[in-house]
Amino acid sequence: MRRVLESKRGIAVTMAMWFLAVLAIIGTSFAYMMRLEPMIARHHQEGVKAMYVAMAGVDKAYTLLGTDSPIREFAEPLKDDTGTTVGTYMVKMYPLYLFALQGGNSKQFFRYNTYKNEWEKRRMQSTPREIGPGGALAGDETDFFYTLRGGKTKDFYRYEISRDWWERKKIASTPRAIGWGGALVHWYEVNYYECPECGFPPKYDEPGNCPVCGEELDPNISHYFYATRGDATTEFYYYSVDKEKWTTMATTPDKVDKGGALAWADGDYLCPVCNHASSTSGTCPNCNRELEKFIYALQGGGTTGFWRYSLNNNQWQKYRCPECGHISPTLDNCPTHDTPLEMFIPDTPASVGEGGALTWAGGNYIYALRGNSNVFWRYKISTNAWEGMASILGEIGVGGALAWDGGEYIYCLRGANTSDFYRYEISKNEWATLPSVSYKIGWETHYASIGSGGSLAAGDLYRIVSTGYIPDKDNVRATKKIEAIIDIRPKARYMRRIIYWREIPKD
Repeated sequence: MRRVLESKRGIAVTMAMWFLAVLAIIGTSFAYMMRLEPMIARHHQEGVKAMYVAMAGVDKAYTLLGTDSPIREFAEPLKDDTGTTVGTYMVKMYPLYLFALQGGNSKQFFRYNTYKNEWEKRRMQSTPREIGPGGALAGDETDFFYTLRGGKTKDFYRYEISRDWWERKKIASTPRAIGWGGALVHWYEVNYYECPECGFPPKYDEPGNCPVCGEELDPNISHYFYATRGDATTEFYYYSVDKEKWTTMATTPDKVDKGGALAWADGDYLCPVCNHASSTSGTCPNCNRELEKFIYALQGGGTTGFWRYSLNNNQWQKYRCPECGHISPTLDNCPTHDTPLEMFIPDTPASVGEGGALTWAGGNYIYALRGNSNVFWRYKISTNAWEGMASILGEIGVGGALAWDGGEYIYCLRGANTSDFYRYEISKNEWATLPSVSYKIGWETHYASIGSGGSLAAGDLYRIVSTGYIPDKDNVRATKKIEAIIDIRPKARYMRRIIYWREIPKD
């Protein structure tokens, strides 16, 4: 017995040590869990906050659609009721679809998904009649596109995006037949702001909230489309959507022909004399002249003509008096000083022909196709100067067209009876080849040759990407990115509707 007891001597110490080791492990694990669980909860909490910050960015973008000056990219802090910043959202807005006319005396009409980078597989409803030379397409930033038929006709059509429907009965015909060099551009003007809820009688000059019910004021907007007749003429018109009527405006400085194009620079107001820029209307601090907004035009027809048109004064501008700033569309003497006028709006670097096109890409630049070549330029508004950009991947011909997506890219139809389609990345000054213009009948893919009257325009179904950031706190920084597709319908003035939204996983 004694030997048995002696053999078990010290077992209590061993068991105690094992017990203490297990207890230490449990205690360490418990301490770790006590530290980890609050961190997980904190990360989750901050992630939820970041998600709501990102959603607030979508909501802000959503309210900007259809306003007098849609912002394409912005970042703002989000504050709570006490004024404390709880996070920051960074938002980018992109029109989701591009629309294209085939031209070349065809009725084909196409839609391109800029998110999926593919042409719609189904055939869109065809235009009412064949589109020919001078055909042009422009959207009104709601649910409609307007189209010049061209081909030496007066036909003018309207397309409803939400219903994929062309009005079979043509709307008001143009004053004269449109031919080569016909072009179309949209412009809108905010008349006033009003309450959509209580209808409080006053009309407000500035955006804000209704003093009675607190609802955000809606803009009352008039839409116009300006058009050159082309066909080696100087005729220039505008169409009022509200009045459904065409009006003849000041004639262009010279005859517009093949490659003629128009672009509206929906950016800053400019002084017509010194080019001083301002985000608001008013008077130039340098020249005491009214600030204006402009449409820019290529003459085409193998010329270097480039002009701008004052929307404020119905005046084409090309030359300027160096002494008093008198502006004139033609080269003559100043009526005040009898001194020769100087060129103010510069000619293009080389002659523009078939496939000439213009598009404003936000801010300070207008981009241009020369046509009949792979030459690509941009015009800097603030300095009145042209500069060469990266050459296009193929030679542009008849039917060449440009459209800006409101973000980082400009899209281009090559024309020249090809189906080639390109994309230009503005920040990198680089071109890329995209899927050729096509549609499907059954299982068979058909490629569209873009010809005279080919045209391209961005639609107003928007993709919004919003990133919510929560500032660093206790080594926790949360980020969430979400995407939303916004549809604008004409059921109410500038009604916005979120089709869907999803969280974008982290890379």
